[in-house]
Amino acid sequence: MRELFKETSQRIKIYLGKETIVDPITKEKTKVLFPPKYISAIVYDLTMAQAQWKLPGVSTNQIKTIIIERKWENLLLQCQKIQIDSVDYTGWKENGRLQYKTEGDYIRAHIYVVL
Repeated sequence: MRELFKETSQRIKIYLGKETIVDPITKEKTKVLFPPKYISAIVYDLTMAQAQWKLPGVSTNQIKTIIIERKWENLLLQCQKIQIDSVDYTGWKENGRLQYKTEGDYIRAHIYVVL
């Protein structure tokens, strides 16, 4: 896996940020993004059939899977958005928690474009 990662990985941007509630009655929020962190990841597209099984309830036409090194786990959990080739993605969350799978020294996560 280490050789595959070295050969096929690309640089992606991970944006951390802070969300604040502006109005507690209407639950209006503002999001402040910090400068991006650049990390290496293997990125590949999912077909719509794969997406229906792996991301139930998500309706979008751009879904990707990223594989990153495990040392970036906290960065992935705290990210507000992920940018790949100037397209903004968000991580797949269930019950407010990012869903990902640990595979040895690597983490696999599904991300998608919000419509």
